[in-house]
Amino acid sequence: TEAKRYAEQAQELAPARWSSYSQLIDADTGLGDHDAVGDSFDKLMALKPGAAERPAVMARAAEVYRNRGWREDAVAQLTDAAAAARTPAEQATYLTQLG
Repeated sequence: TEAKRYAEQAQELAPARWSSYSQLIDADTGLGDHDAVGDSFDKLMALKPGAAERPAVMARAAEVYRNRGWREDAVAQLTDAAAAARTPAEQATYLTQLG
């Protein structure tokens, strides 16, 4: 509950920052509030992240898809995240999540 409160405060301070939605998704997932996860996820996906943030947003989408049981969509998002990665280390991070 405290994590959600802090995540909501972060989201209010930086509504256009993808990472504030990421924290809110984590908190709502932990609380089992699937409707709130969906709302935060929709807002996250409506953002237009820059090239540097795009792979991380794709990886977050993959995690939500995996939690929903949408395995093929999760794999597609992680594959796209790896392709958009700017460094070999970042690419390896996303490819590792595919395993």
